[in-house]
Amino acid sequence: SPIGLEPVNEPWELTPIDLLKDYYWKSYKRVKARAPHWKFVLHDSFRFGVQYWSQFMRGCPDIALDTHIYQAWNAPGTRSDYFSNACQQKYMVAEMENAMMPVIVGEWSLGTDNCAMWLNGFNDNLPGFPNIQCRMTKCPVQSTYLGQGFPGTPLDITKPIQGPYGTGQSGPSFGLCPITSNTSFGQQDDYDELEFTRNLNMKKLNAFAVGHGWYFWNFKTEFGSRWSFLDLVRKGAFPKNVSNYRTEEEVFTACLVEDKGAFICAAKRGVQHSDLDRGLDFACGGNDDKVDCSNIKERFSTLEERCDWAFNKYWHAHREEGATCDFGGAAHLLAIPSPSSVERQEFLASSVSKEILIWTLIGVVVGFSGLAVVVAITRHRRRAEYSPLIGHAVNVNV
Repeated sequence: SPIGLEPVNEPWELTPIDLLKDYYWKSYKRVKARAPHWKFVLHDSFRFGVQYWSQFMRGCPDIALDTHIYQAWNAPGTRSDYFSNACQQKYMVAEMENAMMPVIVGEWSLGTDNCAMWLNGFNDNLPGFPNIQCRMTKCPVQSTYLGQGFPGTPLDITKPIQGPYGTGQSGPSFGLCPITSNTSFGQQDDYDELEFTRNLNMKKLNAFAVGHGWYFWNFKTEFGSRWSFLDLVRKGAFPKNVSNYRTEEEVFTACLVEDKGAFICAAKRGVQHSDLDRGLDFACGGNDDKVDCSNIKERFSTLEERCDWAFNKYWHAHREEGATCDFGGAAHLLAIPSPSSVERQEFLASSVSKEILIWTLIGVVVGFSGLAVVVAITRHRRRAEYSPLIGHAVNVNV
């Protein structure tokens, strides 16, 4: 039987907030009048912030906030970007829980790009997406996606994408369908892909554990694992019991590095200077006493160096408030490297080489010093032989 109701899913983020709150308030009273034991869930309309909801319905029983947290629409970044962003969500979830009401992460996935077919609608996509090179896989010809008896079915694998189209494109072409990339973070094979996916998943579960539960989107897909709960469970990306994590499954320790902020937020090299300028304006703009850019031009000679400093300073100052190392696509997170075994060997070899060089130099110096002494003594003796005074003195002593 139902335990609650959410009157509208994902209301438009530009809906006037007062109008939306009025709708929620009227809906709440109707639901409680008919089903007083039901929970009432309101979606944040992609405005997940204390400033929007902390005073709303304060003191009302049986309420919760639904938020949908995806990375599929994030700007392309590094592995560290996605790992850190996943762990950072705990700060916002905890803040909302403490300030107002229980939080449910009602939708999330392990998608890190916009490639999944029809993610933004049938034969459609958002402007500018996908913003990476998608992976292509064979489309199922007899497809539950496409159904049967409809125009264009069964799929003709000899044709390019067929209309009708939206404002963007996403669909089968010559028998191939787009799915999430499995090489964006240096994966070389299926093992690397599973390792990345599991690590990302554990970090998200760690973050969402401070809330009141979650729903993965979706239960299954026709192809591509990042949006398929069943596929991910079969491959071992989820704990065996998603309702009761065991210590050895590493959910509770998944964010140790990320929680310490052990990263550098740096400007991307190769991006347009206009993008860097906009990012720098954001980091240095306003009255932020945590980021003082007053003499940044005197301290750093290049735009990239200024952005490196400002982006890193801003991100570290505000990451627990939900700040990301993105700055309009002008920045990314870089892990602070720990020396690998090879690096340690190189370091040791370098140290030994330096030690040998030092002792060699010392030997050379001592050798030259000894030679200089010998030369000086020889010269002294020769001078003694040819100097009447010194020779006479020497002869007297003898």
